[in-house]
Amino acid sequence: MGWRDWRGKRFVVPAARSRDGWRVAGDDLYTCVAPPGFEKDPAVTEAIRSFDPAIIPAWRIQLWHPPESDKVLRAVHHGIMRHYPHPRHLRQRFHVELPQGWAGPEPNFLDVFFDDERQTNHIGPAAYLPWDWKVYRYCRAQYVLLTVETYMKRMEARRERLAQEREKHQEELAYRRRHFEKTAMPILETLTPRDWSEYEELRRTRGRSARRVSVAMGGVRIPGPTPGG
Repeated sequence: MGWRDWRGKRFVVPAARSRDGWRVAGDDLYTCVAPPGFEKDPAVTEAIRSFDPAIIPAWRIQLWHPPESDKVLRAVHHGIMRHYPHPRHLRQRFHVELPQGWAGPEPNFLDVFFDDERQTNHIGPAAYLPWDWKVYRYCRAQYVLLTVETYMKRMEARRERLAQEREKHQEELAYRRRHFEKTAMPILETLTPRDWSEYEELRRTRGRSARRVSVAMGGVRIPGPTPGG
C-alpha cells in the first residue's frame, strides 16, 4: 500500500482485542549474554567442546501474554549457535546480543534450542530444560552422525561405487567388441569396393533422415549415420 492509498481512508481502532489464549508479545531475542538465573553449567559446556569446539552457547528469550491478561511473561531457553564463513545458503539474518569485548566469530546460524513443548501440550511457551548432562548426551549423539570419520567412510563408499560402475562399463564395451568381431568382421571382410560404394551412397542420401538407418549386409545389420550427421 502506497502513500496515495492512505488518503481518504478512515481507520477504526478496535476497542478490544481477543485475549483468549496465549499470545506472542514480540519477536524472539537471541543473546550470548547469560540472563540472570539461566547460567550454563561450565562443565557441560567444556565437555561438549571437547568433541565439538565450534559451538557457541546462546539463549533465546521469548515474550508472551498469558490468557486474559496484558502482563508480559519471559521464557528463556538454552541453545547452540554456530558461525559459517560462507552463509549464502543460510536463512534470513538475525540479530544476536554479544558481550562487550567479544573476540570470537559472530554467530550466524541457529543450530538448536532446548525446550519441551509436550509438557505444555504445545500451548504457550515451551517448558524450560536445564543445561545439564542430558544436553551433553544429545549433542554427542548428534555429532557422531557427522564426524569426519563418518564423512570419509561415505566418500570411500562413493569411490568404490564409481569404480564398480566403471569396471562394469568396461566389461560391457569389451563384450560388444567381441560380439562385433565375431559376427560382423567376417562379413565386412567379404565386402567388395562396389558394396562400400553403395553403402556410402546410402549414407549420403539418407544421412539427414529423421530416423537412424541401419543397413543389412550378409545377414548382419550395420548401423547407419546418426540423424543430421
